[in-house]
Amino acid sequence: MKLYETILSILILIPILSIYSQEKSYWEQVPEEIRNKNSFKRYEWFYRPRTDKNGLLPTKHIKSEMLKEKNKIASLNKDLSGNKGTSDVWTNRGPSSVDLAGSFISHWGKSSGRVRSIAVHPTNPDIVYIGVAAGGIWKTTNGGSSWADKSGDLNLITFGAIAIDPTNPETVYAGTGEAQYNSNYTTYLGDGLYKSTDGGDSWTKITNDFGENTQFADIEVSPHFPNQLLAALSSGNYNFGTASNRGLWLSLDGGLTWTKKIAGNFFDVQFHPNPLYKKYLFASRGRNTDEDGGFYISDDSGVTFSNNSTGLPAGQRISRMQFAISQSVPTTIYSIVYNEYPTLYFFNTAAYSSNDMGLTWECISIGQNIAGSYNGTDVIDQGSYDLCIDINPTNPFDVMFGNVELSRTLNGLDINFIRNLDGPYGGSTAWDCPIHVDVHSIKFAPSNSNIVYVGCDGGIYKSSDGGTTWYDLNNGINTLQFYNIASHPTDPNIIYGGAQDNGNFATSDGGATWEFKSSGDGMNCFFDRNNASNIFISTQYGALARSTDGGVTFENLISGQTSKTAWNAPFWQHPVTPSIIYAAINRRIYQSTDYGAGPWVSLSGWEASKTISSVAQSPITYTNWMEVESQYESSPKVRRSTNEGAFWETVLELTGPIILNIVADPFDGETFYMCRATYTDSMVMRTTNMGDTWLNISVGLPSVPANDVFIDPKNRNHIYVANDFGVYFSSMAGTNNTWQKLSNGMPFVPVLDFNFYDSGSGTRYLRAASHGRGVFELNIDTPLPVELTSFLVENKGNGVLLKWQTATEVNNYGFEVQRANLSGQRSKFEKIGFIEGSGNSNSTRQYSFIDDAIINGKYSYRLKQIDLNGKFEYSDEIEIEVNLFPKEFVLFQNYPNPFNPSTTIRFGLPIDSHVKLELFDVLGKKVAELINQEMPAGFHNFQFSSVNYQLSSGMYIYRIKAGEFVQTRKLLLIK
Repeated sequence: MKLYETILSILILIPILSIYSQEKSYWEQVPEEIRNKNSFKRYEWFYRPRTDKNGLLPTKHIKSEMLKEKNKIASLNKDLSGNKGTSDVWTNRGPSSVDLAGSFISHWGKSSGRVRSIAVHPTNPDIVYIGVAAGGIWKTTNGGSSWADKSGDLNLITFGAIAIDPTNPETVYAGTGEAQYNSNYTTYLGDGLYKSTDGGDSWTKITNDFGENTQFADIEVSPHFPNQLLAALSSGNYNFGTASNRGLWLSLDGGLTWTKKIAGNFFDVQFHPNPLYKKYLFASRGRNTDEDGGFYISDDSGVTFSNNSTGLPAGQRISRMQFAISQSVPTTIYSIVYNEYPTLYFFNTAAYSSNDMGLTWECISIGQNIAGSYNGTDVIDQGSYDLCIDINPTNPFDVMFGNVELSRTLNGLDINFIRNLDGPYGGSTAWDCPIHVDVHSIKFAPSNSNIVYVGCDGGIYKSSDGGTTWYDLNNGINTLQFYNIASHPTDPNIIYGGAQDNGNFATSDGGATWEFKSSGDGMNCFFDRNNASNIFISTQYGALARSTDGGVTFENLISGQTSKTAWNAPFWQHPVTPSIIYAAINRRIYQSTDYGAGPWVSLSGWEASKTISSVAQSPITYTNWMEVESQYESSPKVRRSTNEGAFWETVLELTGPIILNIVADPFDGETFYMCRATYTDSMVMRTTNMGDTWLNISVGLPSVPANDVFIDPKNRNHIYVANDFGVYFSSMAGTNNTWQKLSNGMPFVPVLDFNFYDSGSGTRYLRAASHGRGVFELNIDTPLPVELTSFLVENKGNGVLLKWQTATEVNNYGFEVQRANLSGQRSKFEKIGFIEGSGNSNSTRQYSFIDDAIINGKYSYRLKQIDLNGKFEYSDEIEIEVNLFPKEFVLFQNYPNPFNPSTTIRFGLPIDSHVKLELFDVLGKKVAELINQEMPAGFHNFQFSSVNYQLSSGMYIYRIKAGEFVQTRKLLLIK
């Protein structure tokens, strides 16, 4: 029995999953003070279900699966994507940014995803590259007015370091992964170093010297020796441990090979910009358990390095250090140092200057908070996470520093925060920072000191007057990481969404602009079906808010909960009674009967043994529920209730991958779908009996985690799956290996949530929330013309029989039958026949065609389906080995007929024979002798061209003589 036909019971399923470790997870070994932070929780929520027993992503497997999918897409015909039964064209609905207007931080303008690295062209300040956390590489050529996505297939990767070759600016290097002092879970792993030689249009991974997983902090290209590069690699992930590739690395051949010069957590590297000091190289190292931090100098082009930290904190107190070299005064260097333990007057971050090229240092921020403060008093220091510095290229006393906030010195001594006096707190807090807080990169344009670019958790910002005024450049950078989305029940232009670390936001114009609605991590959101003025939004740990005025204002209904509540807690509305709202929090399911305003009452005294992460209520039999207890548990559990949540029983308890979602079927009250985070098999499973047995419907899907399922309410066989590569579609309910990627307009990106808009009058949109590229929309009311459910070819009598079947047809004009000869050198596909379609049909239609104009050999067949408007699509190609032998003499009708100027005459010989094939006009006059020779037994084709015989239009007769056999047929030439 085939795998997709196997119904998996609990006894079968558990052994398959037993390969997953039962030992304590690395995630649980993270210090409690780190685990309790939202920065950890949001990272854990996405990555923990997707990692192996060591807490690492199986990157080799993911790349292998992605390559397979790319090859599948590439093998499809170029005219269409090859998907059948649904539209395959995605439209991106943004957000290209989120407008913070109307919020208390409106002065931050528009925000996008976290920018980790910036590279500015050496002579053109309008050309800039940025690396976005899990959002790829973006480029502007007009100073940030618009951006182009240069990620290609790398859009899932974080780029912690970008460098432009100053001697050849079309050459760009990009180091993947994010570095941070001390291991953490707020940074993303990379997979090495990439290089572009065409300005970012294409990228190549150029070396394996760094290994499979990287955390790039910096990379620089020498302005004096273009093949000389420096790279700083550091820590960044608890699960990765003390990585062997941490260190200061040097390349002398343009990045092809690398040598590690010093081990340790290196954060910054630079070549001296002045040609007088072209052999001077600099680097900074942060401390580790058995390694001191410090400042390193080489005066022999990297052959040797020495530690020069006089005046800096002790090595065990330099946790992270960033520095910048003055272009105008080459002996001047500034640095910003973060210490895990307070050093000077109880501050963790301090600034230093050196006037002798880093040999000795002096603190210039004694007793000052240069990190940040949200209330004007308490110090908030995130120097382990965001720390940066740069110097005005024409003024050695003008230096900017980045931590939570921006700060600056204009005289090389006094440092002050850069704050907006017109901000919400009059310039006294971090909320008054002129740009979004948490600053990761500061870059003065080398050729224009008035232009400064800053990358932060809110995207990319710019000053064109040397830092006096600031504005965002986030329009067009579509990098937000959605959790969930919701569509207005009657207005297709209104969409709400919740995203990682960006709260909830909404669009009222179909995605052209998005507005800020709440802070935090935006989660589940939905509209009241009966009254769209009631809008529900949520944030982390089950905090729920409601608007009764169409989103103008919101009131809190439930506050954030405890560790017994999922990071993305389930909320939903009763399918029949809209006043009933449900919440799965504190390991219980609560109900409000007054649209969330009234008291929240537990449905029973029952409390789940584990965190409830997903609940599905059948819209057909609303008393039937299924829930999943699988936040991060090693033994996820599935329970069911048949009395609307009053009583529950366990139907499945697994060992292994986390269950990410449970989805109810819109046609049958006992049918549910399960989505799992696995890299082996059974990513999507279906039960038709409330969990007693489960069917694996994953055959044909890539082996990556599945996140959501959508079943078309108009066609139960049409199923869509959202997984970590995008969206896949099956027109046969997921059976028979029928999954195909809907890739037209959507890159490889995780899709976490589906939402469906139905106007009720024909317009239906399937919306997909991606974790890194915003919202995509598919108009599933514009399917490709025909849903082809089968296509078969077989040897039959004197030819090849083609049979095909359709389930539905829309405006179907018909099918052009095409054939290619695979014997010897492959020929092109050519039309050999046409079968008329059924126009519009919702019932099964059968079609057939016999190709009798064929000789023995290997052939490939396909159908070109054409609709009434001329739109067409190709079927899959089917190959067949033809081995036909005639039982008697036969002369076939020529094809095509009528013809001009060529046609094929086919005949069959049961024995070797002398063959004479002649052509006559209608008066019986012989006009051509086509064949007169001995021929072997078998089928034969003769290609006849009228051009060779100067024939006029009209009817002709062709006759064959083979031994005693004689037969004639008519043909018609039309010029």
